[in-house]
Amino acid sequence: MLATKVNDTVITARGADSHPRPAAMAAARTALLDPDNADGVDAARTVRLRAWRNRLTADNEGIQIRLGPDNRWHPYIREGHGTAAAWWPCAPVTADPIAAFVAARTAATRN
Repeated sequence: MLATKVNDTVITARGADSHPRPAAMAAARTALLDPDNADGVDAARTVRLRAWRNRLTADNEGIQIRLGPDNRWHPYIREGHGTAAAWWPCAPVTADPIAAFVAARTAATRN
């Protein structure tokens, strides 16, 4: 079973049924919203995250990070709007949800 470390806590990401464990998603969400991590996430912007399955989405920014079966975070950006919207990988995967979020945000600002 794979595990990652977020804020000095080891989190096991997936159970036997291959669904992400709620603790892994909660730890990532907490890390992204933690004021101590503001340098990485950009304190000037309020982060509003929606969690669904293995995804944390900032709809207002068109970015998303997904916890993969490899226990790493995959950054995505949204292209298009409404029913024509599609999510595309935009940066290398990482074990750090904050790094994945920042990579997605950086990629989104370039488009």
